[in-house]
Amino acid sequence: MAERRQTDGVEILGEKRRYWGDWYQLLLRMPWRVSVAVISVVFLSLNLLFATGYWLVGGISGAHSFADCFFFSVQTLGTIGYGAMYPASLGAHALTTCEALAGIFVAALTTGLVFSKFSMVRARVRFCEAVVIAPMNGEPTLMMRIGNDRDSRVVDASVRVMVSRRELTLEGVEMWRLHDLTLQRQYMPVLARAWLVFHVIDAQSPLYGCTAASLAACEAELLVSVSGTDETSGQNLHAQQTYEDKHIRWNARYADLLGRRDDGMLTMDIARFDELIELPELQS
Repeated sequence: MAERRQTDGVEILGEKRRYWGDWYQLLLRMPWRVSVAVISVVFLSLNLLFATGYWLVGGISGAHSFADCFFFSVQTLGTIGYGAMYPASLGAHALTTCEALAGIFVAALTTGLVFSKFSMVRARVRFCEAVVIAPMNGEPTLMMRIGNDRDSRVVDASVRVMVSRRELTLEGVEMWRLHDLTLQRQYMPVLARAWLVFHVIDAQSPLYGCTAASLAACEAELLVSVSGTDETSGQNLHAQQTYEDKHIRWNARYADLLGRRDDGMLTMDIARFDELIELPELQS
């Protein structure tokens, strides 16, 4: 059934959703508390289902109530088997066999899910709140600051920046186009705390001649992606960020993070990561 939904500020129409097609990926993306709740509900529901079956067919020696049947199901599904209750009829043995088989699949899926969530390393790359455009060595330059909030470092870090904007072709067709921005350095051997990325806006730049008004008129967005390898786990990391035209600050620069104590030791003030210094004397 086609429906509509919103994602990233865009309304999606006519999409056929498959709610059960990516349930495993959905559980991986869920917060831990939600995943634990889902696993608990499935476990309890499965035991209630088999407990109802045991209660209806009977034949569980030592079970005198529905609660006894439920706890016998828990013991069977968890392969505990205290011995106080046991199946004593063909129907009970058949249900026990089915529950043992179901327990194998439930245990395998749950173990795989928990292991995957534990082993999954989430990139804690920090992106600046605003991108700035200001002169650098006499040339207009787009700058953005990227950081790493983990104690472990990101090795072989690389960054790509693209601008997406609405353009009109020579045939009068309106299209959304993507343009790569050439960076002065798009590779960093080690990303520890902060990395200042530069793109010089020269005649070859897709941003050449752009102003704040023109970027807003074409609904320009900057798409930033960072990838690398976590130093501790050796797993690949990926992070991305989108900046709309309203997140681009003209005639400003980032505050310096590095300082020096009286004894000569260097300091880095991460609290100034997003701090900007306005340059009112310059014209955009």
